[in-house]
Amino acid sequence: MHFIEQGSGTCVLFLHGWGGNCYSFYQQFCILSKTYHCIAVDFPGFGNTSSPDVPYTVKDYALELQTFLQQQRIEKLHIIAHSFGGRVAAVLFQQIPQKILSMVFVDIAGVKPKRGLRYKIKVFQYKCTKWLVKHGLCKKQKLEKFGSKEYKELSPCMKQTFIYVVNEDLKTYFQKITCPVLLVWGSQDKDTPLYMAKRLNKWIKNSKLVVFKNASHFSYLENPVRFESYVDAFLKGKL
Repeated sequence: MHFIEQGSGTCVLFLHGWGGNCYSFYQQFCILSKTYHCIAVDFPGFGNTSSPDVPYTVKDYALELQTFLQQQRIEKLHIIAHSFGGRVAAVLFQQIPQKILSMVFVDIAGVKPKRGLRYKIKVFQYKCTKWLVKHGLCKKQKLEKFGSKEYKELSPCMKQTFIYVVNEDLKTYFQKITCPVLLVWGSQDKDTPLYMAKRLNKWIKNSKLVVFKNASHFSYLENPVRFESYVDAFLKGKL
């Protein structure tokens, strides 16, 4: 697994979101490395880490990360995770709870979303089109109108990985987290809406929620100084 590291002291592990890489938190990485041993990884299939040979689940990503931490001889660590990285962090905590001191979840994924009628109709249309294609009653190109541009550009293995990941409901994993957790959220996040943060705040007993007004899914990039201030206070146990 490709990674970058800098600094010394207690480890702070940065976990990027889907489509990101080890430089997604680079500004925060550089600032915190003055006090901590900062490590940022490229998950398999992202950045400079090759794609897995078979489709991965969130648990598979967590197991890869656990092996990586063992190889690096990291005994204690803090985690800062964005979006997809939060899914992996939640599962990782169940594997090595004794090692994780605290976690900062930034606009993370993993909470089952509310689905409206429009979404259900779209899924129904996709399933019908897929059935027609399978039975030779419709051209395969008809399926191309479904899915985002990012999804269409994925390899077959990563497409199946994406399907596994987004369909995993991690509620029970979040409910079992016992370390201190700071939830940082953008009030205008449309990818992981604010109601998800409120659910996490309820599920994770030892958690605090900070909302950045008018910020999107990348609240930490839109409010870097404020974000860094909260993280610094949180890691020092002053928040």
